[in-house]
Amino acid sequence: MGSLIQIISILPASLFGWYQVVGYSWQFNPASIFGPAFFYAFFFCAEIGVIEEVMFRGFLLQIINDRHSLKTAVVISSVVFGLLHFGGLRSDFPWYMSLVSATLTGFLFAQAFLVHRNLLLPIGIHFSWHFTARLLGDVGVGPNEAMFLVTEVKGPVLLVNPRSGGAGIFELVGVAVASLSLYWMAKRKGKDRSRIKVAL
Repeated sequence: MGSLIQIISILPASLFGWYQVVGYSWQFNPASIFGPAFFYAFFFCAEIGVIEEVMFRGFLLQIINDRHSLKTAVVISSVVFGLLHFGGLRSDFPWYMSLVSATLTGFLFAQAFLVHRNLLLPIGIHFSWHFTARLLGDVGVGPNEAMFLVTEVKGPVLLVNPRSGGAGIFELVGVAVASLSLYWMAKRKGKDRSRIKVAL
């Protein structure tokens, strides 16, 4: 699902000419670095996924849920997740969009956790989102970090956010699609819909 979010954000940007492939990573970097760089990117993205999901869904959400309602736990853990991913007061990307996009992403990860009541699904989404960005050279990934495609990403910051620090509108469309997919998964598995609904 993380890969799906990246692909959905890239497609409309490609149609408008804002996401352009300028080459492959081996055209910009010596071949000897690909093995180490691939494993570094893999473990770095995995580490981010594991640490953040354990902190926010494995610990914070459940601690709050023990003392308050599940809805309160989802909201607070997602808002804290958004605050800790705040991109700063940058002139090229609105600060409020950074907070909103990271908080909505927190809701998505909380929803993923609630589908099975374990951390495997949110960790997988988190990891694949970051790793796919490295493979496809999506927003915020330069030639030295790209694992496959080297791209030039431009366009309106609210739509594509060329320098990271939060998700643009196109990426949030991908988040919405992933959220609907999780809702459909939970419904198909006969889960309690009210438990999942609070995270949408």
